[in-house]
Amino acid sequence: CSLIAQKYDKDTCKDWKEEIDTLLVFAGLFSAVATAFIIDSYKWLLNTDSNATSLPTEVQKRINVYWFSSLLLALSSASTGMLCKQWLREYIRHAGRSTEDALCVRQMRLFGLSEWKVGGIISTIPLLLQVALILFFIGLLELLWRLDKTVAIPFTIIATFVVLFLLFTTLAPAMQYFYVVWRRSLAPLPPQCPYRSPQAWIIVSLFNQMFIWLTSIRPNIFERHSSFPRLDLQGPELAKPCSSWEKYDLYWVQ
Repeated sequence: CSLIAQKYDKDTCKDWKEEIDTLLVFAGLFSAVATAFIIDSYKWLLNTDSNATSLPTEVQKRINVYWFSSLLLALSSASTGMLCKQWLREYIRHAGRSTEDALCVRQMRLFGLSEWKVGGIISTIPLLLQVALILFFIGLLELLWRLDKTVAIPFTIIATFVVLFLLFTTLAPAMQYFYVVWRRSLAPLPPQCPYRSPQAWIIVSLFNQMFIWLTSIRPNIFERHSSFPRLDLQGPELAKPCSSWEKYDLYWVQ
């Protein structure tokens, strides 16, 4: 049992570490790009003749706020990633112990890992990077629209498609969850949306909590409106909160 538990922990931590390493690489590259822009933009705040630009003062300040905030979030995500790797290293470290002691220590650490939300902290790293990316885009868009609309238009189109793609992949799992729960008579169920991410899980959790609230407060709230299909919120499976993608899968196949 001890060896099986150790193998499970090592595999889990390996997956987390690989994800963190990928995010750290992106954070490093993004920070380098953002820094290259900030090297010039911060000079606008010095108010000297040599740093004068055609941009209004308020625009200069806003752009710097966007870019400095973006860089700070990217560096914060990198710092968080390094901390998480240190926690995971200590979690899987095993000194010479008897089998019984090893299992007790492992269970103690696993409980602490869960209760102190280490997995949730790791999930915030890509969220920080995406917010940093959006802030950088906003600052760049404002700069381009102030300088040259010919350059700003194609960049705006591309940035819009990127943001819409991020929004769609974030909302799609929750929209499918809402549709499936709304139409419980669907048979067979549609293919489950694979767009899983920390931000998508937040939206799915909000939808799940909304249905739980409807179940406990007013389960027949939609029955008064004939234009709405019947929403059966009285099943016990709908009153169970989903705390992870794995439990969401179990709900899906029930």
